[in-house]
Amino acid sequence: MPKTKPNILLLMSDQHSPRFLGCYGDETLPTPALDSLAANGVAFDSAYCPAPLCVPSRMAFLSGRHCHQIGVWNNSHILRSDIPTFAHGLGIAGYKTVLVGRMHFLGEDQHHGFQERRLGDISPSFPARNAAIERYRDYWGSLESIQSAGPGRSHDLEFDQAVAMEACRVIYDHEVSGDPRPLCLVASFFGPHDPWKVPKRLFDRFAGLSDRLDSGETTLPPFAEEVRRAAGFDTITAEQTCRMRDAYRAKCAFVDETIQHVLTAFAESPLSDNAAIVYTSDHGEMAGEKGLWTKSVFYEAATRVPMIVSWPGTLPRGKHISANVSLLDLTATLLDMGCAPEIPDMAGTSLIPLASGHGEQGNGAVFAELGKRTIGGPCRMVRHNQWKAVFYRSLQPELYNIGEDPEEMTNLAGTSPHDRVLSDLEALARDDGWDPNRVARRLEQTTADIEYLSQWVRATNPSDTIQWGLPAPL
Repeated sequence: MPKTKPNILLLMSDQHSPRFLGCYGDETLPTPALDSLAANGVAFDSAYCPAPLCVPSRMAFLSGRHCHQIGVWNNSHILRSDIPTFAHGLGIAGYKTVLVGRMHFLGEDQHHGFQERRLGDISPSFPARNAAIERYRDYWGSLESIQSAGPGRSHDLEFDQAVAMEACRVIYDHEVSGDPRPLCLVASFFGPHDPWKVPKRLFDRFAGLSDRLDSGETTLPPFAEEVRRAAGFDTITAEQTCRMRDAYRAKCAFVDETIQHVLTAFAESPLSDNAAIVYTSDHGEMAGEKGLWTKSVFYEAATRVPMIVSWPGTLPRGKHISANVSLLDLTATLLDMGCAPEIPDMAGTSLIPLASGHGEQGNGAVFAELGKRTIGGPCRMVRHNQWKAVFYRSLQPELYNIGEDPEEMTNLAGTSPHDRVLSDLEALARDDGWDPNRVARRLEQTTADIEYLSQWVRATNPSDTIQWGLPAPL
């Protein structure tokens, strides 16, 4: 470990599946900025989010704790201000911590340990306003985004460009100010999240490259089928699926181009002389697989995330690691980089020993969870070795052998040869205190509280100083 603490540049996107990334094997999608980062660092090929949904995944990542430990399960939940984050930890260690762009915080606390918050977020700060119609122009929801995918402009493209510009400004300001503190800069982008309107030059580059998928014939387990039906995804045609996938590829390329501006500014700054650069996303994107889009299911496309860590002089270059890891491990890694104290009750483990080749190459258990109040109730995924299981409060579990069945076509739960495997995985799922009945009770109380706060928002219309570029009246 270097004696001097590195400057840390954390680049984060929203809804980026590693299946749509050149360095993860997509030969139709060159992403030169991130491909170069991977070539100069370590790429984790089996990294998972703590929840296949924006707010719970981000709040769990920030705090280094599972969703049931912090009481955040959906996009209306608020992270308590008394829960520490890695920004608090790095601040204790002497870092200047700056957040530029998206983090999807809800509630009055829009910093959660970051000493500076630049630019703001594209989405509102209050739960009652967290609806598509109130977020940005030309976005009415995921279904409409699929149906209208293609060339064009949307509010979020300008937002991501603004994030890159402001991140470059933070880099320059820190350099010229002479601030002796190491910098932790988090530049967080909205893409490639829907809407899938993209610059025409990029859409034309990828048009026609996507495989034709059958969007409506797949037989899904009850939980995933309810997600598809409730969202109206069962109405999407094969042609719309292909067009959306082309547009998604184009938006991934747009994010890569935008990130390149930040990487260039950082490389040209003295800050890069001792620096660690990280790229990741909050969850994946189904992109039409199994007739599903966006997230909120536990399939690989939704739960796996890209995770690239480059730290010249400390970590090897061009290395891929297949061990199962989590965004919660990345939380611990950031603290380890900065020689910061561990967060109390932190669930993850630093990846530095594993990435540097000094740690075990074991396949530890990783988890993801959702707090559904409808079909199935609260649920949790466990990935351990080659196995993945999903446990529900009121549905039969699912079991997949990812090593032999990477597309998750065959649910092995209920077959006698696999009873012991399923039992062992359920024990892992409950080992840290997760209990679906307890989660359900907490959700009932939380729902009542959030609805009360939502009534306050609708009644008082509080000013939202964080939201970036409020849309014109609709």
